[in-house]
Amino acid sequence: MLLLFKVDFAKAFDTLNWNSLDNVLLQMGFGDKWRSWVKGCICTAKASVLINGSPSKEFNLNKGVRQGDPLAPFLFILATEGLAVAMKEARQNNIFKGVCLNNSEDEVSIFQFADDAIFVGEWSLANAKNLILCSGLTINMSKSRLMGVSVSKEETTRIANQLKCKEESIPFVYLGLPVGGNTNRVASWQPLINKFKAKLNSWKAKTLSFGGRLCLCKSVLGTLGNYLFSLYKVPAKVINLLESLRSKFFWGGTDDKKKINWLAWNKVISDKHAGGLGIGSLRALNLALLFKWRWRELTEIDIKWQKVVAHCNEGYSPLNPTRQKGGTWNRIRGVEKEIAELGINISSLLQWKDDERGWSWELEGNKVYSVRSLRKLIDGISLPIVSTETDWIQQLPSKINIFIWRALRNRLATRDNLKKRGIQIASEVCPSCLSADENIDHLLTTCLTSKLLIALLVLWVNWWPGNECTVSGVWSIIHSIGGGSTQKVVRSAIGAAFFWCIWEQRNRMVFNTRPKKEIDLFRDVQFLAFYWVRSRVKGCKNISWDCWNLVNSLQHALMTWVCDDAALPHVGTNRFPPKSEFSVGGSL
Repeated sequence: MLLLFKVDFAKAFDTLNWNSLDNVLLQMGFGDKWRSWVKGCICTAKASVLINGSPSKEFNLNKGVRQGDPLAPFLFILATEGLAVAMKEARQNNIFKGVCLNNSEDEVSIFQFADDAIFVGEWSLANAKNLILCSGLTINMSKSRLMGVSVSKEETTRIANQLKCKEESIPFVYLGLPVGGNTNRVASWQPLINKFKAKLNSWKAKTLSFGGRLCLCKSVLGTLGNYLFSLYKVPAKVINLLESLRSKFFWGGTDDKKKINWLAWNKVISDKHAGGLGIGSLRALNLALLFKWRWRELTEIDIKWQKVVAHCNEGYSPLNPTRQKGGTWNRIRGVEKEIAELGINISSLLQWKDDERGWSWELEGNKVYSVRSLRKLIDGISLPIVSTETDWIQQLPSKINIFIWRALRNRLATRDNLKKRGIQIASEVCPSCLSADENIDHLLTTCLTSKLLIALLVLWVNWWPGNECTVSGVWSIIHSIGGGSTQKVVRSAIGAAFFWCIWEQRNRMVFNTRPKKEIDLFRDVQFLAFYWVRSRVKGCKNISWDCWNLVNSLQHALMTWVCDDAALPHVGTNRFPPKSEFSVGGSL
């Protein structure tokens, strides 16, 4: 029978004694200079109180560390080293009995991070009382919780009443992780699912551009579950549900309102080299995070956490791949087999080097395991290759890159695509020229509006492929023209601005807003490309609007910018376009 006592230290951060902290730092070998830095951080704190709404005169503090200070939790951990020493002495004097690990003299009595601590020991009233006495800290009993392992509820209640604390059942949550629950059940993952849904409010789907949604899906939702993913194998049903939430949000939908998924989600999250957007799958993330334990198992020798695992798993050995059924650790060990089933030879990636007398991870140059490398490898095998490599221009806004990505794959909401997906439309005719059915190539290259705009572009730049009739063909020719990297980015910016302005013009016609004249569209293309290049392309910060705007001069100007940066301020007088000339609106 086991005792778990989840304690709440009364005003833990506020009552930390500075002299005690300094003494602990001294005993641990910290130098005078380091200790003086710490004193400078914590001993300069001042406070005031509000009296009838007005702040009083500031006064000095003589104890405590500030809540919210990133240094505070680490200082508190150092200060509570005294607690670990006190517990060790209590065990040695048989005042408190912890948990002895198998075939070892090591004993576990406390799990702690900052002021979150769980004491572990043999189940008895005397052990619990001695624990409270020998800790040497003020414990808030009304907020502390007592739990028993292999102990009846009645017995737990009896001891909790005598200690004047509350009882808690298993499973429970510690440091945000569920402890003792069955993580194979979907219900165990409901808190994480709820967190995902909370991040995906309907207003975000409506107000964020595709670029904003991509960032949220990748940087926020892609890392929201890292803490849980690094310890527990996530059931496939939960992974599919979380991926479904990400997919709906990316395409602008919500739980209540469904939008068209223009491309299968497993293709969207593929690596950019495989034609996707490089979001990455949650399954690969989960496997890569769990496999890090295998790396730690082999490289961290004689560490106490391994002894705890061995105590809980009979027959455990870092070099023994055999595992029993059930249990968190056994599911972690099963990850290696699951990765092997994908066709990945782990033994070729994780190798013992006799000359270095250590383990080597062959996917990284420094030979140290990284989650990123294995996740990328798993995604490269398990996710489909969409088409050609995604042409992502870092200097262009994300939403423009995604627009081009969709256009090159014929995944825009043109009338022919809407009809293919069963959407009822009044007419398939192009709303701009009214002379042909609307499809992506017609709209962006051969429509009357596009041709008129191309005619103006050809007068401005002499490299535009005016005779090409497909979007992919135009984009390919733009990128195949020679020149330096800056010139290629400038051409890409002009091409992207052209396609974007045509698409916006089409939407104005479809949704009954006033369309622009062709000359105004041409001005918008010039302005958008100028704005992107000047604000985002390195080496083009000083280009002038006068030079950019000159007919038949852009090719010469490109050579001037690349060859002679000192001449940039002299190529024109106006470095920015007059505001009165443009009304691009939200296109930036």
